[in-house]
Amino acid sequence: MKDPPAFDWARAAVSYEALGRDLIIRMKHGGAGASIPAFVTMMARVIPPDALPDLIVPVPLHRWRLLKRRFNQSQLLAKGLAGKLGVRADPFILERTRATPSQGTLDRKGRRKNVQGAFRVLPSCSSQLEGKRVLLVDDVLTTGATASACAVALKKAGVSQVGVVAFARVGRPVHA
Repeated sequence: MKDPPAFDWARAAVSYEALGRDLIIRMKHGGAGASIPAFVTMMARVIPPDALPDLIVPVPLHRWRLLKRRFNQSQLLAKGLAGKLGVRADPFILERTRATPSQGTLDRKGRRKNVQGAFRVLPSCSSQLEGKRVLLVDDVLTTGATASACAVALKKAGVSQVGVVAFARVGRPVHA
């Protein structure tokens, strides 16, 4: 692989093209609550049994996008997965340090450049991450650029393994 991702594995519950697109759009723009439990149940099923994490971390939104949207769908999914798996979720470990433009129109290289260096682990949290296995949660996995940028920050803080679980995956097999 030319540019391997920084995360160790990734799974998604559904294909974005087949089912996920409409459900994700409704969740992001039509309110978040009602679909979360079903999404979480589906996501929990695709996590490898031998990869249960020590900690669950959602992909953070930049504060301006969070103010506009009023919720972080990845944080809601992470909270649900934490309850289902009996693992602690912490939405305040990872921070998006700059507002990045939407990835929607960017190609693989543009996406990677767009999010490069856009995430950091808060300095006060680094000590609790040493040697931990982290499950990074997002709603959609497209090229893996965002998840990889998050994984770089997490591993820099001492995380030993970063797995990624998303509700939907674009363009590739769901369980790859």
